Amino acid sequence: MIKMTDFLSSLNKEQRRAVEKIYGPVLVLAGPGTGKTHLLASRIAHILQSTDADPSNILCLTFTESAATEMRNRLQTVIGVDAYRVKIFTFHGFCEWVMTENPEVFRTQRGAREVSDDLQKALAFRDTIQERRGKYFSDVWDEFQWRRKVLSAISKLKRENVSPESFRQMIPEEKKRMESDPENIYKRKFKTFKPGDFKPSAREKIDRNIGKMEELVDFWELFEKKMKERKKFDFDDQLMWGVNELQENESLRLDLQERFQWILVDEYQDTNSAQNEILWQLTSFDDDPNLFTVGDDDQAIYRFQGASAENVQEFKARFPKGLLVTLSENYRSAPNILEASTSIIRKNLNRIDPDKSLTPAGENKKFPGNITRAVFGSRYTEIGFLVERIRASLSEGTVSSEIAILVRKNAEVEEIARQLPKFGIPVSAQIFQNIFDDEQVRTLILLLRIFANPDNDEKLFELLHAPFWDITPEKLLRWSHERKEKKISAFEFLFSTAEKEPELAHILHVIAASRKDFSHCRPEVLTEKLLYESGLAKYVSRSENKNSAENWAKLHKFLGVIRDQKCDTLREVLDRIDLYLSLHIPVRPEVLPSDRHAVQIMTAHKAKGKEFDVVFIPGLLDRVWGNTKGENALPLPQLFTDAHDGNDEERRLFFVALTRARKKIFLSYSTTDFSGREKTPSQFWHEVPEKSVHDLPLDDTEEQVQKLLPVFLQESGKTLLTDGEKEILREKAKKFVWSATSLQTFLDCPRKFLYQNLYHLPRNPTLNMSWGIAVHEALEKFGRHFTETKVLPSKELLLEEFEKALRGQSFGKAEFEKMLAHGEEVLGNYFDKKKDTFTPDHLLEFNFNKFVPEIDGVRITGKMDRIEFLDAGKTRAQVIDYKSGKPRSIQKGDKFWRQLVFYDLLVRHSKGIPWRAEEFVLEFLTPDSKGKLEQKRLDATEEDRAQVVSELLRANTALQNLEFPIVPNPENKSDIDFWQHFGKQ
Repeated sequence: MIKMTDFLSSLNKEQRRAVEKIYGPVLVLAGPGTGKTHLLASRIAHILQSTDADPSNILCLTFTESAATEMRNRLQTVIGVDAYRVKIFTFHGFCEWVMTENPEVFRTQRGAREVSDDLQKALAFRDTIQERRGKYFSDVWDEFQWRRKVLSAISKLKRENVSPESFRQMIPEEKKRMESDPENIYKRKFKTFKPGDFKPSAREKIDRNIGKMEELVDFWELFEKKMKERKKFDFDDQLMWGVNELQENESLRLDLQERFQWILVDEYQDTNSAQNEILWQLTSFDDDPNLFTVGDDDQAIYRFQGASAENVQEFKARFPKGLLVTLSENYRSAPNILEASTSIIRKNLNRIDPDKSLTPAGENKKFPGNITRAVFGSRYTEIGFLVERIRASLSEGTVSSEIAILVRKNAEVEEIARQLPKFGIPVSAQIFQNIFDDEQVRTLILLLRIFANPDNDEKLFELLHAPFWDITPEKLLRWSHERKEKKISAFEFLFSTAEKEPELAHILHVIAASRKDFSHCRPEVLTEKLLYESGLAKYVSRSENKNSAENWAKLHKFLGVIRDQKCDTLREVLDRIDLYLSLHIPVRPEVLPSDRHAVQIMTAHKAKGKEFDVVFIPGLLDRVWGNTKGENALPLPQLFTDAHDGNDEERRLFFVALTRARKKIFLSYSTTDFSGREKTPSQFWHEVPEKSVHDLPLDDTEEQVQKLLPVFLQESGKTLLTDGEKEILREKAKKFVWSATSLQTFLDCPRKFLYQNLYHLPRNPTLNMSWGIAVHEALEKFGRHFTETKVLPSKELLLEEFEKALRGQSFGKAEFEKMLAHGEEVLGNYFDKKKDTFTPDHLLEFNFNKFVPEIDGVRITGKMDRIEFLDAGKTRAQVIDYKSGKPRSIQKGDKFWRQLVFYDLLVRHSKGIPWRAEEFVLEFLTPDSKGKLEQKRLDATEEDRAQVVSELLRANTALQNLEFPIVPNPENKSDIDFWQHFGKQ
């Protein structure tokens, strides 16, 4: 413990000036590394030392729990104040405390409701969308398609202290504002329009935006009702309820004003309108309140959460006599880093103190402050550069946790974090992992699914491939082929073969015994029983498993998730798990001790408040850092747009990223991405002063990291194919016949091709695939009836055939009714618009097998939906393939382009076909946004055909050599990720 006087004497001149101003509002502009927490703690200490204040009369508001904890620790252990008597809260925590202290006041709003997580909000969203299907926010394929945007808009409105009622009142005014915008009026004569005429496109946009706002407020009101029915509320509700009571309940407001005579706020620039209103209500009794705020408008980076640098301006306007103190001494970063950072942030013109700068103080004046820039030709070499420089930093004595990689987007965190461990660089599992991606958690979920439904062929064979059963790959491959040849279900195969296969007998016993012994158990108990009785727990705990602690942390977290759902049945639990997976709602594992001793990878937003010796900022690209197009958010009133340069906040974010570094910064970008698309650097790349940076020569850096490239596609764990598997698969490879679909599968993911086309592992079709199958079947039967009778069948017959086909798909009752209604709408519309073009002279489901097409000895095949003849002699034809979805353009190299070029090759290399194909067409059955049905044609060139032939021959060579490599997955497509990790530890 140290005396308060000693602690206060450690402040610099500017800090002492702020602390010693006891009465009246104070705004401290404290830049990064200027000791904000130190200053706030000193302020509290000085209040207690200089007045007769009781600690419980002091309220300190922070923005994160970690900041609140840090403040308590500093007060308790360094200064010697009883920190638990001082009220230190986040804004949400303060509102929770007020509600807890005054339960009778908040009984109507809160009642027995609990804070909701993302899953509970998703369930309330589903309840709402199912009850109220609107024009804009409903989608037949995905009930949750609009979830993020709608809930984000609602959250934004709440943070701006807007209720559904006040939002509804804003809409007419917003419409007037939009209609009065001079940009919507023709300024000169254009075609048939005169100066002053309203632009038709502007009218359409206004009507669409106003329609979305009106639908949003209707949805919002119903969503709040559904949340209340589920006895849930969210953190934004806490703020809204707190603000409303403070505004309307004079007794509560006066009690709190009397209680808290001194109020302090950390990170004031991060306040949103609702939080600001709390401050105004707590201090409204006095024009000169004891309000001490610390913030930095240069670090206002949370506009997407409702925070704004303008709040700092509002403080000055509200308290014109308040003291403004600017802290300039930085105790973190080296002089060169501070000089470069200050030079960049000065380009923002709306700073409160335009002359504010940072000067080094303390030990950081001794740091070298190197800023290095490097440009690369590919993303792989850029990540290779990170590896090489991190290794160098570690060898120089920098500890792993003092190295940070800061990126702009969440996707980049996982992209980089997946690569570094391949090079032996420790990475915190907490920063990007989701327990539902863990192999052991996935296996436990599979056990639950098989317990619930042993007849699920897809899941049962997937379970057999789980590593913990320790079944040889040869057996798995042989069993898969035997089941396919016998044409029996997976469970029938398991039952009939268990007598002669000990491994299958054990699995059958686990399934049968658990269903017999544990069916009465609650889901959380059943899950734990399966974990241990199956042998999975023993497998995870084996001595050779170096990741045992990490595996157990994820399994325990998963068991906790099951308990928290409070579901009565396993079916309910599995439905919840499916929602977690389909909505990509992550559940992070608990932090392990090892996570604190690893390279830190995070977004620049997450890095705020942290500091590191060495900072890497890769991917410094245009439209990533700056000039961001922004997500296609829902339209909201003008209240929510900032009237300054769109790059101001992006520049502040870059400033925050730079000022996380103490000693070194490495900036980089690659001129092409993983897909080979060309990229340009961010404008901030050029804003770093040339005198502050050292540019690495491009050729030298490329050559230096080239040797690391082979490691990127390396595999961990066992060899992909054993000798026994290869012996079986070689024969299948020799007999394999390629189709457009199998070629596309191989190009997308060779591992998926291996397991689906050679192993023949069962996979249940997705919802839209099943619907598409039924649509194709109905059109085929409709067309055959037309061909046979020469009389155009009725629309009723088409829809009847569709319903029959749909009943052959595995839909639940609710899904069936939804898919039936959608199919009747799509096919009915298709019939009405195309019936006059139908002819009975066509070929349906035309199969090329009997024509034995091959290219350079590689056999190919295919089936075409419809072939229309263009002449009476049936020598010229149009090849048509149905696409059940909405129209899409055909781009060279995409799957639609490849499919039509492949059809062209099929016709050209088939023997004995009595006609030639002159047109290859995709016919889209679902109309576009304007209700129009479209066809997309492709005239394949020699170059097109040569490219597909080259792809085919390369794929076939890889197949014959049994090469199924890992491929880049920069977009983290779940299907590719699943197959590339299938059956692997």
